[in-house]
Amino acid sequence: MVSDAATVGFRRGRGVNKSPDSLSAFDPKLAALPLAFDLEAVTRLFQSRWINQGALQVSRVRSAQYKPSACGVITYDLLIEQPGAPPRPTIGVVEVSPTGLKARLFDDDPEIPWLAVATDAEAMRARFATVLGRPPEACAVTPIRYKPGSRVVLRYDLHTSSGQRTVFAKVLAQDDGQLTATLATLFQASQAAPAMPRILPPLAHFPELHMVVQPEVLDGVELHARVFDPAVDSAWREQWMRQVGASLAGLHASVGALGPQRRLEDDLCELQEYLKAVARISPELTAGFEGTIVDIAALAENRAEPAPVASHGAFRTDQLMIEHEALVLLDLDSFCWANPARDVGNFLAYLNWKAMRQPSYSTFIERARRGFLEGYSAARSTLDRDWLACYEAAAMLKICGRRFRGLTFDEWHLVPHLLDSARALVGAAASPRNRLSISDTLLPSLQVALDVEAMTDTLEPLVSGQSGTAATVRGAKLLAHSPSKRAVIRYQVAGGGAVIGKLYADARQAARVYSNMSWLRGVVFADSARCGVPQPLAHSQELSMVFYLQVDGQFLDEVLVSDRAKPSMDLAGEWLAALHSHRVSIEEPLQRSTALDIQDCRDLINKSSRGHTEVVSQLAGYLENGADALCLETKVPIHRDFHYRHIIVDDGLTVIDFDEMRLGDPNYDLAHFCANLDLLAYREHKSLAALQDRFLNTYASHTDWVRDERFVYFYVYTCLKIAKQLCTMRGPSPRPEGAEQRRQVQMILGKGLAAMEGYHA
Repeated sequence: MVSDAATVGFRRGRGVNKSPDSLSAFDPKLAALPLAFDLEAVTRLFQSRWINQGALQVSRVRSAQYKPSACGVITYDLLIEQPGAPPRPTIGVVEVSPTGLKARLFDDDPEIPWLAVATDAEAMRARFATVLGRPPEACAVTPIRYKPGSRVVLRYDLHTSSGQRTVFAKVLAQDDGQLTATLATLFQASQAAPAMPRILPPLAHFPELHMVVQPEVLDGVELHARVFDPAVDSAWREQWMRQVGASLAGLHASVGALGPQRRLEDDLCELQEYLKAVARISPELTAGFEGTIVDIAALAENRAEPAPVASHGAFRTDQLMIEHEALVLLDLDSFCWANPARDVGNFLAYLNWKAMRQPSYSTFIERARRGFLEGYSAARSTLDRDWLACYEAAAMLKICGRRFRGLTFDEWHLVPHLLDSARALVGAAASPRNRLSISDTLLPSLQVALDVEAMTDTLEPLVSGQSGTAATVRGAKLLAHSPSKRAVIRYQVAGGGAVIGKLYADARQAARVYSNMSWLRGVVFADSARCGVPQPLAHSQELSMVFYLQVDGQFLDEVLVSDRAKPSMDLAGEWLAALHSHRVSIEEPLQRSTALDIQDCRDLINKSSRGHTEVVSQLAGYLENGADALCLETKVPIHRDFHYRHIIVDDGLTVIDFDEMRLGDPNYDLAHFCANLDLLAYREHKSLAALQDRFLNTYASHTDWVRDERFVYFYVYTCLKIAKQLCTMRGPSPRPEGAEQRRQVQMILGKGLAAMEGYHA
């Protein structure tokens, strides 16, 4: 049971406008979640777990990571008191699952097993000889920050005969040396360019501990504390904000540092990952949250994104310190190459958020915002206002989403106001004229396709013919847009549900997709009550568009933890077997020389993700040298992008997206599905092997398929393709970044290598 104190704290002290009886009110599958916020109960949990450690006391919640209906990970400031020793601060962790609570300390993180050595003072003494020239006489270790499964910041107080020295170390779940190289390059750049903020150099890199060590900022003060101190002269504080803008412009002008590229579409994909938490906790905000994402995308499509610049990736006032009247920039884990508006927009969004949480700062924040932009523009005059609106609004949505995913329920009542601000920002930037002037030189009919009045004559007869009654088109929403290639638009029709319109730059592709969907609907699945494709409605040659009825249901990955998992996998195997059992004339048959872009994959992975060159070369060499010895099918219709996010489960199973459909070998689809399922299993921390076997067995029961080297060949290729997608922020969401991106690349390449070596062992 949850204590009365915890319930009252949740109701009254946290400011939740819903006032549920407990945290479990919005997620009954995690019934133990309220207990994780009862500090007395958590203290007892840790005491029972480490009864011999001495007295333990939990003082506050540090952070939370919440996945609806699946898990929660909450961290705490923990103080351990033992007889004869000073109190020792550490970080406690409680993992919440449907089965209850599990407590551990931060250094028992299975994703960062080398923390056991990194937090062992004696073990680290010898290593710090590389920093000091000789081992320190004593070493004290204190955890500063911790993100479960990802990274830890540790402070080392090193005692020597000449005095004490403090250094900080970042320990990563995965480290290929890129962060160290990035810091070294940026440090050198900051030494040569006074306009840049100072970057702390890497003092040491311990690869076996995935650790990079940096010096302490001596005599430094936090910029955030100084500029928001009302006791300090406001003119002086405003001048520092101008200096922050100028320093950011200096960083954006630097060159040479390695890092991934980040685009607006990547940020919008990340925002989609917050939707589950928003829908679970505040379903009334879901439509506004999702609609603002679409509005940002629509505004951005007015122009090409400018050339990327060296970017901090998470730029805020608390990422800066002042040392000897100079700015020092910290926490470059998220360093990337991005639109210059991304850092600026993120900085401004967090200023606005502070003004909402602490209205007494509003007047100063308005002046600080203006000063920051003046400082940036004086040094770099290329900031585009429309792009700034896009990125600032996207950062506001990210703050909204993190309030729910982080269970910071004392701020939930402010989220609607922040969401309104994001929507107003996009609305002000996109006038009605601009909203209808979305342009794409290779998709000239996109503007017409988004104009409801212009599309009414086209859509009403299609829907009326299906329902038998007159239908009124009420709206058009741009769901996706690949510039110069294709766009997807949803048309809401009163009395007729929703119609999807897909617009193609290549008119031949539009005709081919419609022909294939009609064939699948009318021939392959004509007699199937359980498997199918969306109902195609029409092909507009003039607009180069295909129209079909929207299919409702859940994506396959969303049902894999339910009792629908096994029958859904059976249907997936049955659907694919039906496709492969038919023959049809399809243009552009699968050719290895064009479809298997092996060299392109190799080059992009090696360029974007260091440390995998040898494995990538092995996989690419196997694909290039082994193809001629295989007897591949060339006349079988294949989907060619068959994975869990193109499969919708309702009463039956519907497959979507036939843009890549070609003739080829059926093992392409089978291996593509299985490799993507392996990636999903890794992301969800669960085994899907039994379900994968069920899919393959069902497929085999409807065909004469037997697993052989052709399956291995296409599995290896798909692993290489997925690694490329991860490096370029493509493929099924979520699209990770930083250390998690590198972990997933390493995992999927390892899967390909294991498949290749296992078959030939």
